[in-house]
Amino acid sequence: MLSESLYNFYRSSPMREGILCWYPFEAGANILDCSDGVLTDMLKARNCFVSFQRKDSLFFDYIIILDPTDFDVSTLESFRKRLGEHGRLLLAYENPFALRYWAGHKAQNTGRPYDTLTRTGKDPLPSKAELSSNLKIAGFKGQKWYYPLTDHWFAREIYSDNYLPNKFFNQRFVPYIDCDSSLTFDERALYRSIISEGAFTFMCGAYLVESRVCEADIPCTVDYASVTAYRGHSKCYATTVRNDNTVRKIPLYKDSEAGVRAIYQNHMELKSLGVPVIDCEIENNCLVMPRISMPTLWDYWAEKFCEGALNVKGMIKQFDRIKEYIYKSAKYGKCYWEMVPANCFYNYETDELLFFDQEFCWQDADPDIAVARMIMSIKFSEVFSKDPMFESVFEDLREYFGLKKKWSELVLAMRKTYDEVFNPEATTDLDLATQNSIETISLFRLKCKLEYLRLSELKHIAIYGYGVRGKRLERAIKDLGLRVACVMDQGFKDSRSISEIANASSADVILVSIKNGISIADDIRRRVEIPVLLLDEL
Repeated sequence: MLSESLYNFYRSSPMREGILCWYPFEAGANILDCSDGVLTDMLKARNCFVSFQRKDSLFFDYIIILDPTDFDVSTLESFRKRLGEHGRLLLAYENPFALRYWAGHKAQNTGRPYDTLTRTGKDPLPSKAELSSNLKIAGFKGQKWYYPLTDHWFAREIYSDNYLPNKFFNQRFVPYIDCDSSLTFDERALYRSIISEGAFTFMCGAYLVESRVCEADIPCTVDYASVTAYRGHSKCYATTVRNDNTVRKIPLYKDSEAGVRAIYQNHMELKSLGVPVIDCEIENNCLVMPRISMPTLWDYWAEKFCEGALNVKGMIKQFDRIKEYIYKSAKYGKCYWEMVPANCFYNYETDELLFFDQEFCWQDADPDIAVARMIMSIKFSEVFSKDPMFESVFEDLREYFGLKKKWSELVLAMRKTYDEVFNPEATTDLDLATQNSIETISLFRLKCKLEYLRLSELKHIAIYGYGVRGKRLERAIKDLGLRVACVMDQGFKDSRSISEIANASSADVILVSIKNGISIADDIRRRVEIPVLLLDEL
């Protein structure tokens, strides 16, 4: 369950609609809305008739349930009886085996960590297999399961068994962590691993299941959805990948219909200039494109790198081609700054590029902004950014394209593009919760390290270095009931020597909190007689 602060944010945020704003509800459908009102406005905007009461005389086309507390067969059967012959139940809930629970997030029903994993307490959340079985027993003849990320509260992407994420999905995925004092590690680092090892559907954050009454009814045609409900109304879309081999970009508000037409015009203009772009057309205010079974250029490079087969010279050659298209598209004074490897399919058999989703462009802007964003894709990718080799590749690219002198100017422009795409103000509460969670996890790890000092009877601890790490260390020492003998930092004005300060405070150990502070620790060891340890050594 969400913390109180995030739950309040959820109730007012348009992101709450991400779980089902992409779903193709039939116009005029009767819907029983058991979402506690969070989806009501969205459903009415779809021209649906929304009810909140279970009436014996009324059958529904859809019943929507978010976070039920009762998953019993009898309860599910009662919902099935309220559905028409071709009705569907849409039920979303937390996965009891979600990564957050392995990290120590407290269970809602007991308030203790790990209880969802051991099924402890009253009314534990069902696993996917358990709920699937209960739905069958309750009389539902068909099911389609979806996996919203990060969860069903703030869903930006919704996967299905027909469209599962690859191991590079988190090059664009923006997860959050809800703050909880019991957390022991940052779950975000494990998403790639659980996907690679085939455990995604078991350990994802939440489930959404479409349960159908009639066995002959086909399941929802949408296999994947990407939702940008965090943007302003004029830029809110649901991009759906469907099993009829089409992709549809759907405006979520009346204000965003103009954006669909603008994207179409952008693609037509780029195509007229000889830039390879995906074919598209407008149908019922939606942008319709073919479903492409090729990797993005970004994913192709990442895959080759992980295989040890990346040709850096070939990579730079592709950068050169993208720059050529960027400059070609600037013929009429427009800078299409979404012409990046992540928005470009790559046919590795024919060595052809195909750009898609060219939503953003600036009039009379320097096309080098787009070139700089292209180069920065190395920094944005988790695969590349963690490898030291790519720091030199990054520098070589800046030099190769002659952008070093005006790089600072381009960085400022790139920050504006980031704000325009991701609208950081809309997700501030999620970002703050994540930062607080990271602080909690860091404190937990520090306390584990400090247990070594307790066992060694070193209980009067002097801290050297009073930056972020030093202040966090001070808090952890106090939380454990140990004593902070003194705090020292080269920025403090104190005429006494380090040995004098340590002796006056009765310190029995000095902890150097500065990262990579080996030389500092060695220098202090020459000046004092008590142990001097690097925080990273504990």
